[in-house]
This record gives sequence, C-alpha cells and structure tokens, in this order.
Amino acid sequence: MIQNDDAPFGLREFLARAGEPQSRRPWPRVVLDRDQWLGLRDLLKTVDWSVLASWAEDRIVHAALRDEADGAIGIVSLPCPTNRFPSLGGMRPGALRMERWIKDLTGLVAVQRSERDLLEVAAASQLVAQPAQHVVPRQAV
Repeated sequence: MIQNDDAPFGLREFLARAGEPQSRRPWPRVVLDRDQWLGLRDLLKTVDWSVLASWAEDRIVHAALRDEADGAIGIVSLPCPTNRFPSLGGMRPGALRMERWIKDLTGLVAVQRSERDLLEVAAASQLVAQPAQHVVPRQAV
C-alpha cells in the first residue's frame, strides 16, 4: 500500500511511488494492485484530486485523475479477476454514476466499503434531507 507520511504530495508523486508508468502518451498510466487502489481511495479523503473519468475493459477498471493543485493528470488501472473492484464513489460521489455505467456495460461491479460511507458522502454533499422534527401526538380529551 502507498504510505502517506502525513506530508501532502501530488498526483505525480503518487504515481511515481505506485509503480513504473506503462505508457506516457498522453498521460502516465500505472497499474495498481488491490492494496494500492484501496490506498488511493483512502487518500482521496485528504487530497484535492478529481476523478475525471472511470471506465473498464476486459476485467480491468481505469480511473483518470486530476490534481487540482497543479493540473497534473494521470491514469490508474486495476485488474479485476473477480469482476469486482473497490469503489472510488465513496470518496468522490461523481464517480458513482460512472461506476454504474461500468456495471451496465462490462459487468464489473464497484463494491462500497459500507453503507455508512455512502451516508457520510451523501451528508457531505448535502444530499440527505435534514431530519424531520418528531411530532408528539396529542392525547384525545
């Protein structure tokens, strides 16, 4: 797993730590293992990176990321031999729609960590309505 030394770093450094890029045209692409993908998901809690796109092909899921600090773009890929992959949508709600498309088009399924993660994202995105005030019924006189 990629270690976060409590020092902020950018997408370029993340990709360099994760492995040797397979291609540099037009952006670097790194194949991650499951632990690295989970590390990326956790890292998305603290960094200002956008998920520009997510797609899949032949049991491999890809995500295009953009570092908002310096504009760097990189591609990460994860082999999915079981047709399942850890969702990035729990940290970036915009990725949820792309993950549904991946399921519909390729059969690869994005797995959420827990229902609580989705609720936290929804609350942070202000998608969850404010709790209703409980009304105590009056006693019939």
